Amino acid sequence: AGVWVYPLADADDEEVIMNMISAMSWRIYLSGQMQVMDGERLALVKEAVALYKTFRRKIPQAQLVWPLGLMTRNSGWGAFGLRWKDEILLSVWRFESTSKSCELPLACFAGENAGVKCIYPAGRAVASCWDETSGHLSVSLREPNTARMFRIAIAG
Repeated sequence: AGVWVYPLADADDEEVIMNMISAMSWRIYLSGQMQVMDGERLALVKEAVALYKTFRRKIPQAQLVWPLGLMTRNSGWGAFGLRWKDEILLSVWRFESTSKSCELPLACFAGENAGVKCIYPAGRAVASCWDETSGHLSVSLREPNTARMFRIAIAG
């Protein structure tokens, strides 16, 4: 399975980030006119592709994780993850929600001491908090129509 990703040359940084995150959990089919993108937006595309290459071979062995259930057209927030034994790569989207934060239940890691890191875009981390007892990850995205990718790994 693959997802076409077409970051537009006139898109703002957050549109490029959301576009790239939407494809990174599958097989990226990259299209568009990269030659006319400015340096920062092109750097975001390159960063996403480089990160994707570090885990793409593992995707077929991953368990799929939908902390908020399947997204619908009117979902305020969405989350999708790829889980391997001690690790989840979690994509989180804030769509048109008025809430700036979302609590994501990850029962599979409840009771585990896990490290959480915003891995894309690396230079634009957002606030997150892992609750070991409940197995919930709280994520804050200040603006609607934004997204981030996190790595959650059991410490050990």
